[in-house]
Amino acid sequence: MIAQTAYLQWLEEDRNNRCKQRQTTMRIHKRLMEECEDYDAFNPLVQRDVKRLRDQRYEEGIGMDRETLFQTSPEHEELFHRIRSLCLSFPGTSERDSHGAPAFFIDGKKSFAYYLVNHHGDGRIALWCSAPPGMQSVLTASNPDRYFVPPYVGRHGWIGFRLDRGAEWSEIAGVLQDAYLSKAPKKYRKLIAGSGEVALAKTNQPRTPASQD
Repeated sequence: MIAQTAYLQWLEEDRNNRCKQRQTTMRIHKRLMEECEDYDAFNPLVQRDVKRLRDQRYEEGIGMDRETLFQTSPEHEELFHRIRSLCLSFPGTSERDSHGAPAFFIDGKKSFAYYLVNHHGDGRIALWCSAPPGMQSVLTASNPDRYFVPPYVGRHGWIGFRLDRGAEWSEIAGVLQDAYLSKAPKKYRKLIAGSGEVALAKTNQPRTPASQD
């Protein structure tokens, strides 16, 4: 088997292991060394080609970044602006890019939500949100098509929420409010509690854009 062909094939098989990219690459290197006579893991040219193929494959994903998504899908751009407006309506919040994605913070320090498009080629349009203790396992088990454990922050109990699965806006707003409350100091939580349903939109809002796959 030709090494580059094998690499692409096995990388495709590991597309769901984005949060373990380094382990995935090392595992594929081992298989290449065992099964491909033309593969030399210590050859600098081979290492360069493998890195190029890996980066190309991980960038493909759904074939777009946030800018391209908004150009091709006004519905997703509108949804992002609604998400941004909601997050910034909470007391003490601000927005800035973090690791290439829009992120929302409390007092400029604690992040509580990220908006990501095709993160490392995972093909998802999603939110990564802080969540109350124990909610991650409940949500991912009850609705695995919409909720997932995100890389990096998943070990801290965060949830991933897919925005390309036709969710109701009221559910999105609830996820974001829970994320905010799970990180907000007491003084801000009191303001939210005192204002009633200030953060939650009405339930008659349209559904989010559905998946194209």
